Amino acid sequence: MKEDFFKVGYSTYIQKNENEKQKWTSKLFGKILEHKFITTICLIILACMTMNMWLIYKFINILHI
Repeated sequence: MKEDFFKVGYSTYIQKNENEKQKWTSKLFGKILEHKFITTICLIILACMTMNMWLIYKFINILHI
């Protein structure tokens, strides 16, 4: 079979509405994808800090009892 059996193609010039504003969530998601390494490091640090505070809280509860 030939590849151009249906004679369907696409254009590299997809028309976008230039007046449409980009939403803030799309901007944020784009920045996160752009800076994956920094985002990963920040999330790891945040997770470690949260776990540390939770473990300190549990340890204080054990000492209190």
